[in-house]
Amino acid sequence: MRSLGRRHGRPEIDLRSAPGRRTRTRPGRGFKGSEATVAAYIVAGLAVATARPRSRHISAKVRRKVIERDLKGQKYDPKKHHIDHVWPYSRGGSSTEDNLRVLDKGENLKKGSKKPRIKDLF
Repeated sequence: MRSLGRRHGRPEIDLRSAPGRRTRTRPGRGFKGSEATVAAYIVAGLAVATARPRSRHISAKVRRKVIERDLKGQKYDPKKHHIDHVWPYSRGGSSTEDNLRVLDKGENLKKGSKKPRIKDLF
């Protein structure tokens, strides 16, 4: 253990360097299989790749395209409008322009993270 100094009369301890501390390891997230199976996938032209971490960020380019498509020349007002995920991000939806739309603020807040209904998809 390593002391990081004193605060309020008690030593502060850095638990990351504590001897005997157990750490949990996560199993690999990549493709699980034998080397021959991986080679067969590569030969067949199928890419075996690890997933990139998802991001909630909506780029300015995508945001502009969605606003232009949905408001058709009207001005976007952040006090009245929200950019909404049709299929909620929390349920696996992406931040691409085909999954985004401009909604009234009240309607979007009422919807929350519910899955889309049939009428929402068309």
